[in-house]
Amino acid sequence: MRRVFLIITAITLATALMGGGGFWVMWWLGAQSTLALVEDWAAARRESGYEVSYGGVAISGFPGTATMTFDGLEVGKPSDSLAWNWTAERVRITLPARSKDPTLNLPGTQTLTYRIGDEIRTAQITARRFRLDLGTNDSGALDRLTLDISAFALLRQIEGPPVTARRVQIQVALGDGTGLLPLGTEAVMLFNTLKLPEHRNGPMGDTIDSLEARMRLLTKVSSVDLPVALEDWRKRGGKLSILESHLRWAGLDARAKGTFQLDEAFRPTAGLSVQIANFTPTLEAFWAAGRFGTSVMNAVDRALEEIREVEDVSVVPYNILIENGIIRVIDIFGRKVEGATLGTVHPVFPFLRSPG
Repeated sequence: MRRVFLIITAITLATALMGGGGFWVMWWLGAQSTLALVEDWAAARRESGYEVSYGGVAISGFPGTATMTFDGLEVGKPSDSLAWNWTAERVRITLPARSKDPTLNLPGTQTLTYRIGDEIRTAQITARRFRLDLGTNDSGALDRLTLDISAFALLRQIEGPPVTARRVQIQVALGDGTGLLPLGTEAVMLFNTLKLPEHRNGPMGDTIDSLEARMRLLTKVSSVDLPVALEDWRKRGGKLSILESHLRWAGLDARAKGTFQLDEAFRPTAGLSVQIANFTPTLEAFWAAGRFGTSVMNAVDRALEEIREVEDVSVVPYNILIENGIIRVIDIFGRKVEGATLGTVHPVFPFLRSPG
C-alpha cells in the first residue's frame, strides 16, 4: 500500500507540474527567449555605433501571450552626419505563440531630437494607437513590416501647430539585397484625414481627406544616415516609382502614377500622369486663390475644350511636371500651360542643403 501511495503521489505531482506549473514554466521560458532577442538586438546595435538603453522590464500576460513592457527606450547615433536620438516613454513587445515575429506597441510620447550644425531640433509624436508588426523570413532576417496608427499627431518644435491624421497605415515589403531599403522594396501607404496646418491658406485648405499610394524603390537606400544615404541615392540616379495613387483633397479627386527623383538641392523632381475627376471646381479654387490669372484660366479652359473632344468629359488627363522646385501643369498634348503652377516643393528634409 505504501508503494501504491507513493506511485499515486508521484503521478499526481507530475500531472500538476505538467498541467499547471509546467505550463507556467513554458510560458516564462518563452518570455525569456523574447527578452533575449531584444538584448541581442541591443548588443548588435551598440557594436554598430548606436547608443541603446532601456528601463525596467515587466513581464505579463500569463496564461496567454507573454508581453514585455519596457519602461522607456532610447536609441541614438551621435556619430552620424545628422546626430540623432529617439526616445519612447514605453514599449510593449509581444511574441504570439507559435510565431517568431514580434509586435511592438508604443503608447505615450515619442521624441526625436537631431542636430543641424549647432542647432538642436525636436519633434514629438503622439497617437492613441501606434502598433508595429515585424515579419521575418526563414533565415530570421526582417523582410516586412506593418505600421498602424490612429489619432496621430506630429509636433515640430519650430513649425507651429501639429500635423495630425485620423489614421495612418503603412505596409513595407523589403526587396532582396543590401542596404537599409534594398532595391525592389515596395510600400503601400494610407493617410486618412491628414491635416497640414501650413496649407490652411492654400487653394485646397489644410485637410487632405485621404491619400493612398503604392510605390516601388528602383534604387536602394544604403543607410539610416540620411544626408549621406540620400546624397549617394541621388548620385546613383535614385528613383522611386509611384505605381498607383489616389488623392482626395477638398474638391480634388485625382489618381496619378509616375517616377520621383531628387535634384541637386534635394528637392523632388517628377513626371506624373494624372487623371483628375471633377476638375473645374479645383481649377476655380486655384484661380480664386490667385495662383494664376484670368489669361491662364482661359488658356486652361481652351485646353479643356480640346481634351473633351477626345476624352471622357468627367475625367481630365493631365501631366504634372515637378522641376526646379515648381509644380507645373502640362496638358494632354504635351504643352506647358504657361503660368499655371500648382505650388512649390522644398528639400525633402530641412537639414539638406538649399539651392545656391
